[in-house]
Amino acid sequence: MSGRLHRPDLDGLRGIAVLAVLFFHFDLLGMRGGFTGVDIFFVLSGFLMTQMLMSERFDWSLPGIGRFYRKRLWRIAPAYYVVLLGVAGFILFTGWPFGLGTFWKVLLQSATFSLNIFAPSDSGYFAGSAHLKPLLHTWSLGVEMQFYLIWPLICLGLLKLSPKGRVIAMGAIILLSLVASAILTVKDANVAYYSLPTRLWQFALGGLIAITPLTVIDGLSRRAVLLGQLFSAAAIVTVLFLAKGQPWPREVALLLCLATVFLMASSHKEGALVSAMLSLRPLRFLGEISYSAYLVHWPIAVFAYTIMADYSENALIRFVFLIASFTLAWALYVMIEQPFRKCGKRSFALREVALPATLLSLVALGALVFSSPAYLAYFVPQTSMQISDLDKEYRAFKQSCNRTGCLIGDVSGLAPSVAIWGDSHARHFGLGLDGVLKSQGKAMVLQTRSACPSYAPEFRASRFDEKCQQQAEKTLSWLENEQTIDQVVLASRWDMYLRGAEQLLFKNSLAALVEKLGAAGKKVVLVPQVPLAGSASERCKFTLSGSVANCFLARKSAADSQAEERSILSALAANYEHVWLFDPFDSLCNEEACALFRDGQFIYRDGNHLYSNGSRIIADDLLPFLGV
Repeated sequence: MSGRLHRPDLDGLRGIAVLAVLFFHFDLLGMRGGFTGVDIFFVLSGFLMTQMLMSERFDWSLPGIGRFYRKRLWRIAPAYYVVLLGVAGFILFTGWPFGLGTFWKVLLQSATFSLNIFAPSDSGYFAGSAHLKPLLHTWSLGVEMQFYLIWPLICLGLLKLSPKGRVIAMGAIILLSLVASAILTVKDANVAYYSLPTRLWQFALGGLIAITPLTVIDGLSRRAVLLGQLFSAAAIVTVLFLAKGQPWPREVALLLCLATVFLMASSHKEGALVSAMLSLRPLRFLGEISYSAYLVHWPIAVFAYTIMADYSENALIRFVFLIASFTLAWALYVMIEQPFRKCGKRSFALREVALPATLLSLVALGALVFSSPAYLAYFVPQTSMQISDLDKEYRAFKQSCNRTGCLIGDVSGLAPSVAIWGDSHARHFGLGLDGVLKSQGKAMVLQTRSACPSYAPEFRASRFDEKCQQQAEKTLSWLENEQTIDQVVLASRWDMYLRGAEQLLFKNSLAALVEKLGAAGKKVVLVPQVPLAGSASERCKFTLSGSVANCFLARKSAADSQAEERSILSALAANYEHVWLFDPFDSLCNEEACALFRDGQFIYRDGNHLYSNGSRIIADDLLPFLGV
């Protein structure tokens, strides 16, 4: 498909994509699929880069390829590194306490456009903890830069083929990437979401229409083009509002990308009403500042979430920060992005190395400060350092026990008689139990994996990947055959599974599980979630130096918000003689309030996980309950 490199309708598509992402991240208009705006960006990039590289005007000499990479660098890097430094500076000079111990790694990974490579080993993009990671959104820039690195080589190979061979080769790339995506969304959803191989088909779809003579499109009538564009727009809007999170990308992503491709391919035809609307000045303006808007909006959302009271509950507050994001994006676009983009179009001069070198040096200096507790203590208050130490302890325990068969307590003594099975909301109890059990010369075994609750394997919900399924099968088989285990504690983030479309499936799964464990002679203890603190936990940490007013939850409202899953667990315990219920509310709350901070110690790591301090409070009550 030939045409100018710059098209107004593509700016409008960028505007729609960035609006979707921002509405999703600021939780506005119910746009729960807005994260798929990134998919639209990838299709657009594939089209534009392929059109540029396959053009007869492109210079394939070494200097010409160097100019290509230089333009890309000046297009992306200046605004990108300014935002990285701005985020680092905000954290240092406000004492923002979240993730201090690992921020230096995240900063370096973002600076080298490699965050998407390391992110799958952490909690997922859709996890609640994502709200505490102000640079998490740079994963997509990592994918984009990695695409820029490999795509010229692929296009150079395509140039050696006939026009028909190029289309076949591009189709093969799409197919192979789609297959990899389909496999990994089942095997490892985080890798599937973040990696270039599972996203390459989206870039390649855009590339396909850049090299394909669109005779089919050219033969369409005005009415057919109009209907096709309206259907494509409806498909995009439907995905933006209704798409769910992981596993992603999945089949719905293909519909979204094909709809985007049709809008791009048919924009020159009569009847292209949607393309004409995309070319309107307001959407084009949003498209022009879309890169800057994408860069600044997520740090703003993260910082606002942890600082502002009622941020999560008040849509007006979130809307104000959305407007603030676009305002700051416009300033970044005018002052940084636009002026420095011109550098890539000028002849190379040695002095232009000075700015990137300065920015990279400042990023490296910032990483050095964050990596050293001694340096960091000069900038942030003692409470932030305390939180950093607690986070380090939490991460170390997670790393050692995010698996089946993790022994805690005194592992040199008698074989454990109690097993705890569930996701990270089972594992966090192990933090406090570990120390208490060691002092008593006793042990327990944890069967835990993040995002993998305890369930009967034959009742597999769609959200559970292959690792969860393997854990469920392995753990249940072990418990049924392990004679030394006579009590099984089941703890998970129940509200994630006992609500929604698959509630009945998981409810039946849980009932089947306790029956199987009872048949194996096990006593089962169900543990509801701890009181869900939401963003109150983060505000408690951020404002503690001035007041502890934010460090309590009303017990009744916390219990009411979790009433549905608590009643299901209570009914399950009432229906079986071998099933008991241990309520963590009684350990963490008095009659009126639940504490987030007690006796000079932080209890909550985030809105639903406990630090070791909170976990020990649970352990002091749970162990006598179990008779251990």
